[in-house]
Amino acid sequence: MELWFAAVGFFAAGVGGGLLTSVLGVGGSLIVIPALLVLLPCIDVPASVTPAMALGTSLTASLFTAAFAAHAHWRRGNLPQPFG
Repeated sequence: MELWFAAVGFFAAGVGGGLLTSVLGVGGSLIVIPALLVLLPCIDVPASVTPAMALGTSLTASLFTAAFAAHAHWRRGNLPQPFG
């Protein structure tokens, strides 16, 4: 498939996952991982690594989100005393 189709699909998956997370409070990975499983072969990712790459991409995004949220809570003094 063409690259523009994959780019639009990645953008739609990101927006869909973000909306799902913000409106319903559930993980955006519910949308992102299946979308990556479909779209990664469109950009010539080998089928043997597609599931691992989809899961790794989602976990990496979650790691950054969790790190920024933890830092924000620490800055505001919302962590228990042994950590602050």
